[in-house]
Amino acid sequence: MKRSLPAWLVSLFAIASIGGCALAPGATPTPSPPPATSPTAQPSPTPRASPTLVPATPTTIPAPTASPQAGASCPPTSEGPLVPATASLQAPEASAVAAVLGSYDYCETSADGLPPAAASLNPLRLESRMSELTVYLPDGTPFVGWRGTYTAVADGREVPAGNAEFTAPAASTTFRGPTMGEWLLSLTLDFGPDVGSATYYWRVVVP
Repeated sequence: MKRSLPAWLVSLFAIASIGGCALAPGATPTPSPPPATSPTAQPSPTPRASPTLVPATPTTIPAPTASPQAGASCPPTSEGPLVPATASLQAPEASAVAAVLGSYDYCETSADGLPPAAASLNPLRLESRMSELTVYLPDGTPFVGWRGTYTAVADGREVPAGNAEFTAPAASTTFRGPTMGEWLLSLTLDFGPDVGSATYYWRVVVP
């Protein structure tokens, strides 16, 4: 004759059997995968406008304007041959002395003249050697260059007085006088390519 187990013991075995089937001893639970997420849409880049190329405007450089006083000029008409104006020479310590005109080529008129004898000229007497001398034309005629030579009256020795070319017409120019002695100064003034040039003479005395 079989003996029956108590009802509470049967229930206990049933519970243990169910638990064993649900999770075996030593088994590691498999983690559930995370829920899938939809990718976040990235904002589309805003297109950048291309710069507009503006053509450069050319710069116009104005041409230089000629000076109103462009130098000496020959008159359009004349009743006879034209002669250069007389030049004058002066120093701070002496009054101006008019020159003797020599050779010239002036406004289509030419003349050849020999240097005058120094003794025949009115002297410009200086108080000291190397004084500053100024040459000019009293009528205001401008010139664009000059060159000069001192010639010793005693022995004919020549000493340059100087020379210059100007970038603009000048009404006068200044240069150094000679050393001690008596000199014949020969000075040629250039009035420009359309006019010509003229040579003038003075007697300079330095004590």
